[in-house]
Amino acid sequence: MKKTIASLALVGITFTFLYAAEQNKVPQLSKAGHWKAYDAALKKGLPKTAITHLDPIIKETLAQKQYDEAIETLQGMGVDIEWGQDLDYSKEKVLTQDFEVPHFLTHYPRIAKPFYHRPDPDDPKYVLCHDLLAPEGYGEIIGGGERTWSEREIIERLEEEGTPREPYEFYIDVRKYGGVPHGGFGLGVDRVCSWLTGAEHIREVIPFPRDSRRVTP
Repeated sequence: MKKTIASLALVGITFTFLYAAEQNKVPQLSKAGHWKAYDAALKKGLPKTAITHLDPIIKETLAQKQYDEAIETLQGMGVDIEWGQDLDYSKEKVLTQDFEVPHFLTHYPRIAKPFYHRPDPDDPKYVLCHDLLAPEGYGEIIGGGERTWSEREIIERLEEEGTPREPYEFYIDVRKYGGVPHGGFGLGVDRVCSWLTGAEHIREVIPFPRDSRRVTP
């Protein structure tokens, strides 16, 4: 299963990356004879948007911050944010603008995350989750964490949020007779490609963007 997910992610990233290349975001890959042009570009030196900006990631380990540290950093930068609020793109952009490598942001408050996130057994005020934030202001590219596998905990979280139980009966039933420790994640292919190609806006790497001049396909 892991290999299947990884393969699908790789196919999606490759397709979107090459689409961005065709839109001249990475000129060395957008011309006829992609790899001949790429080899020639290697000898001349590649622009930042092609590969060289990934060097720090290869040479350094990914960094990690906890939510509380991020809030303190943002408040110190004059950003209007309070503890317990989720980080939207505008906040992530400010936080990551000086990063050189992606950062894992962990331990969000439970009040900032949906009911299916598992509370931290050592400090239930937080949940066991992570967001992977790309550097240079690109923000979140992966979000994930441990999931609650206890029927009791799921019901408690729903009641805590004031969320109606009925629409989630199917989800509760899956845990009714027990479960196993597990986690989940989501990877934004377009966001990853936006960061890899150095695109100025995510719309530049979306295979089928919607704008004032295009609504189909």
